[in-house]
Amino acid sequence: MVADKDDLDLLICRSVEVPDPLTAVEAWTVAMGNVKGVAAVYFRLRDWLITRLGGKPFIPANVDAPSPEHWGAQGSGLVVTFGDERTLRVSSRDALREGVMVLTMSPSKRRAVITISVRAYSARGRWVVRFLGPLFAWVVAHKLAKLPERLHKT
Repeated sequence: MVADKDDLDLLICRSVEVPDPLTAVEAWTVAMGNVKGVAAVYFRLRDWLITRLGGKPFIPANVDAPSPEHWGAQGSGLVVTFGDERTLRVSSRDALREGVMVLTMSPSKRRAVITISVRAYSARGRWVVRFLGPLFAWVVAHKLAKLPERLHKT
């Protein structure tokens, strides 16, 4: 987490069972690849609003299956790091907020757990997080819930 629980403006934790063992990068790629529908509209709305208020957009596709030579690399305001094949960490910091998303696979690699924590730096940042946070929680829950279904389509 980016801060103590009491200092966070947003904390989301969701999990889902997957039918086949996956690494964290595989789970992220399947869940967040090819964003369409309501999720795509949400990401466009969020990025439009955040960039006008001085923040940086977060584009999930920019984290697709980074190879080891890109670990720790920054792109679109993101830093991607890995603890091991079961853990993917994406962090972002801009003028409005600081956030961390951690995707962890269980030891069997059959349960994906995602935790997102965000701390805002100002009243404007807190407004953005409180306005967009519940929508982001829905997008994350929806994308994770669809993960088993998407695995059978790939």
